[in-house]
Amino acid sequence: MSSFGRNLRVTVFGESHGEAIGATVEGLPGGIEIGGEVALFLERRRARSLLDTPRREADELLWVSGITSGRTNGGPVTALVKNTNVRSQDYRHLKHSPRPGHGDYTRWIRQGDYAAFAGGGHGSGRVSVALTALGGLVHGALKKKGITAATHILELGGIWDRPLEGPGDSDLLLRGNFPVLDAGAREEILARLREVAQRGDSLGGTLETAVYGCPPGVGGDWFRGLEGRLSLGIFGIPGVKGISFGTEPPEEYLGSRVNDPFILKEGEVATATNYSGGISGGSANGMPLTFRTRVKPTPSISLPQRTVQLEKMEETTITIGGRHDPSILPRGAVVVTAVTALVLADALMEEYGRKYLVEEI
Repeated sequence: MSSFGRNLRVTVFGESHGEAIGATVEGLPGGIEIGGEVALFLERRRARSLLDTPRREADELLWVSGITSGRTNGGPVTALVKNTNVRSQDYRHLKHSPRPGHGDYTRWIRQGDYAAFAGGGHGSGRVSVALTALGGLVHGALKKKGITAATHILELGGIWDRPLEGPGDSDLLLRGNFPVLDAGAREEILARLREVAQRGDSLGGTLETAVYGCPPGVGGDWFRGLEGRLSLGIFGIPGVKGISFGTEPPEEYLGSRVNDPFILKEGEVATATNYSGGISGGSANGMPLTFRTRVKPTPSISLPQRTVQLEKMEETTITIGGRHDPSILPRGAVVVTAVTALVLADALMEEYGRKYLVEEI
């Protein structure tokens, strides 16, 4: 299914080259304002530079339901975005020649010739636009509760950014034009992306996410734990191949080194280290929630690649046309933040009730 969440149920719909794409969230209380976070989230995801896909979409958001006078009204909130710049002809010669690294072959196994294959169909990253908007809506509500999330490119092409250091990084990343915090690393990464794009290739890498201000106790045991719930949401994002929680462990992975001793800090319980990523026994422990997301290289590249022509069952070589990013990470970072906000809101509403997002602190 194209849904996740228990108390806050999120569903995505549409195809990359269909008439429109969208997302619906059920369970939000009435009174949440559509603030500036929505526009910022969409702007961070939008293709803007020469290193982004040449497919330019306005991504004008239409609130189809659940919004009255600029605030949620308690009903299902549906955001719709029209696809206005499609070129399905770029994919016609590939209908029976699955692109390596994509879901074409497995989609053909499940759906046969009925599958929407142009641009990746329903499995395309394009479908994440409205999902990102809903994440921005919820993130704006979380900020009023003192909870913020931030995601940046930690590593790309062997170049490393500085780690996230606090809630202020969230605004820096949302208001910046590239999800890297260190100016020097930013220029090196951009140069590396230009080099790879000129060769017709692509790059994968690692995103780092941190959530600040989450109260302790949110989550649960076993299959209600925060790690599992976040992983389900994050793995739903196209291109994600791995997730790990907490600080990178030392080479000698000893309990005596990574057990996060409890201390008192300004009269509050804290931990001296954060190898657990702010989660103990499946629940938030009051420290920043931190995790790393491994993202594969954009599978659509312009270099020749081997595949099988499925009608003839013959090996062949294809060259993919279309319009593609040399890396998913620059525009995918805010999608991870959006999904994180939605998952966290779902867990918070389970702990504190449906009206948590609109209650006064």
